Amino acid sequence: MGTDCSATATPTTAWSPRPSALGTDPVPFEQLVSLIDESRLAFDPDTRTGVVPLAGNSDLGGGTESVVLGRDAAEVRDLKGRLSACIAGRARTEGA
Repeated sequence: MGTDCSATATPTTAWSPRPSALGTDPVPFEQLVSLIDESRLAFDPDTRTGVVPLAGNSDLGGGTESVVLGRDAAEVRDLKGRLSACIAGRARTEGA
Protein backbone atom coordinates (compact mmCIF):
# COMPACT_ATOMS: atom_id res chain seq x y z
CA MET A 1 0.00 0.00 0.00
CA GLY A 2 3.07 2.26 0.12
CA THR A 3 4.21 4.71 -2.50
CA ASP A 4 7.07 3.71 -4.78
CA CYS A 5 9.68 6.42 -4.27
CA SER A 6 12.37 4.79 -6.37
CA ALA A 7 14.04 6.78 -9.12
CA THR A 8 15.75 5.70 -12.28
CA ALA A 9 18.97 7.50 -13.14
CA THR A 10 19.74 8.24 -16.74
CA PRO A 11 23.49 8.07 -17.34
CA THR A 12 25.07 10.96 -19.19
CA THR A 13 28.21 10.75 -21.26
CA ALA A 14 29.36 14.34 -20.90
CA TRP A 15 28.60 17.05 -18.42
CA SER A 16 29.00 20.66 -19.35
CA PRO A 17 28.57 23.39 -16.73
CA ARG A 18 26.09 26.16 -17.33
CA PRO A 19 27.65 29.54 -17.90
CA SER A 20 27.55 31.93 -14.97
CA ALA A 21 24.52 34.22 -14.96
CA LEU A 22 26.89 36.95 -13.79
CA GLY A 23 29.43 36.17 -16.50
CA THR A 24 32.18 35.72 -13.92
CA ASP A 25 34.77 33.12 -13.07
CA PRO A 26 34.26 31.03 -9.93
CA VAL A 27 35.92 32.19 -6.71
CA PRO A 28 36.46 30.33 -3.44
CA PHE A 29 33.56 30.75 -1.01
CA GLU A 30 35.61 32.61 1.61
CA GLN A 31 36.72 35.09 -1.03
CA LEU A 32 33.15 35.49 -2.29
CA VAL A 33 31.99 36.38 1.24
CA SER A 34 34.84 38.89 1.61
CA LEU A 35 34.09 40.50 -1.75
CA ILE A 36 30.42 40.87 -0.89
CA ASP A 37 31.24 42.40 2.52
CA GLU A 38 33.95 44.72 1.16
CA SER A 39 31.64 45.91 -1.63
CA ARG A 40 28.85 46.59 0.89
CA LEU A 41 26.53 44.21 -0.95
CA ALA A 42 25.80 41.88 1.98
CA PHE A 43 22.19 41.26 2.94
CA ASP A 44 20.87 43.96 5.28
CA PRO A 45 18.08 42.67 7.54
CA ASP A 46 16.78 46.21 8.08
CA THR A 47 16.15 46.87 4.37
CA ARG A 48 15.76 43.17 3.50
CA THR A 49 17.94 43.71 0.44
CA GLY A 50 21.39 42.53 -0.57
CA VAL A 51 23.36 39.47 -1.57
CA VAL A 52 23.46 36.16 0.32
CA PRO A 53 26.39 33.99 -0.83
CA LEU A 54 25.58 30.30 -1.14
CA ALA A 55 28.60 28.74 -2.84
CA GLY A 56 31.84 29.60 -4.53
CA ASN A 57 33.29 27.42 -7.28
CA SER A 58 29.83 25.95 -7.70
CA ASP A 59 29.43 22.49 -9.19
CA LEU A 60 26.10 23.67 -10.62
CA GLY A 61 27.87 25.62 -13.33
CA GLY A 62 30.51 28.21 -13.96
CA GLY A 63 30.68 31.00 -11.43
CA THR A 64 29.26 31.32 -7.95
CA GLU A 65 25.86 30.79 -6.40
CA SER A 66 24.17 33.66 -4.55
CA VAL A 67 20.70 34.89 -3.71
CA VAL A 68 20.15 38.54 -4.68
CA LEU A 69 17.25 40.26 -2.92
CA GLY A 70 15.91 43.68 -3.86
CA ARG A 71 12.77 45.72 -3.43
CA ASP A 72 12.04 45.42 -7.15
CA ALA A 73 13.51 44.00 -10.35
CA ALA A 74 15.57 47.15 -11.00
CA GLU A 75 17.29 46.88 -7.63
CA VAL A 76 18.01 43.18 -8.18
CA ARG A 77 19.59 44.02 -11.57
CA ASP A 78 21.67 46.77 -9.93
CA LEU A 79 22.89 44.46 -7.16
CA LYS A 80 23.72 41.71 -9.67
CA GLY A 81 25.66 44.20 -11.77
CA ARG A 82 27.61 45.44 -8.76
CA LEU A 83 28.33 41.86 -7.65
CA SER A 84 29.52 40.93 -11.14
CA ALA A 85 31.76 44.01 -11.25
CA CYS A 86 33.39 43.28 -7.89
CA ILE A 87 34.10 39.64 -8.84
CA ALA A 88 35.43 40.70 -12.25
CA GLY A 89 37.57 43.39 -10.56
CA ARG A 90 39.07 40.75 -8.30
CA ALA A 91 39.98 38.68 -11.34
CA ARG A 92 41.65 41.69 -13.03
CA THR A 93 43.77 42.51 -9.98
CA GLU A 94 44.82 38.88 -9.53
CA GLY A 95 45.70 38.53 -13.20
CA ALA A 96 47.81 41.71 -13.27
